[in-house]
Amino acid sequence: MNRSMAAIGMALLAGAPALAQETRHTIDLGVYYNYLGGVEVNDFDGAGVPPRASLEASNVTALWLSYEFQATPNLGLQLSTGIGGSFTMDGAYSLAALGSLFKADQFSASAFLNYHFFEPTNALRPLLGLGVTYTAFSNFRSYTGQSVDMSSDWSLAVQAGARYAFDRHWSIVGTLGATWPSSAIRLSDGTGTQTANVEFRPMVLTLGVGYSF
Repeated sequence: MNRSMAAIGMALLAGAPALAQETRHTIDLGVYYNYLGGVEVNDFDGAGVPPRASLEASNVTALWLSYEFQATPNLGLQLSTGIGGSFTMDGAYSLAALGSLFKADQFSASAFLNYHFFEPTNALRPLLGLGVTYTAFSNFRSYTGQSVDMSSDWSLAVQAGARYAFDRHWSIVGTLGATWPSSAIRLSDGTGTQTANVEFRPMVLTLGVGYSF
């Protein structure tokens, strides 16, 4: 009897790491906050553009959806996106008196290779990620009567964060990331065309609830 109990105990101990690795897929749902401060505007030119003309962008809040595949106990492949976010582009410096120029929807999708610290059995696991982000703009609503167009872009992306697991399936996760997209803006009407190259320097904060299986 004692031998049987010992054998069962050894089998359970041997199977514990395997059980920890059964949950290799995680889906997160939460909030995505994109701080667009620090916009740099270059080559702002065209009909009626005054000296020292610049632009400012408001911040973006959106629904955040993410999927991560745990390829090894420490390495994860993650795909994430912000859904439903929009921002307003305002005139700045010599264009500040114009106020808001247009509003646009932003779509972003990122792919990360994440390194998760500590063992899979740890409740708290910090992470670092390196990847790329695709950013596109659509559904422009002009406040000045001009037609608006903005180009899309691929850029490098980095993130740091942590996940806290309540049990084998449920967890919360938060990350802070940065990316460096740029866009060529074109504003046009019957009087002429204005163009500018805008370099964004967003800080991206995400907070969500995860389900692992």
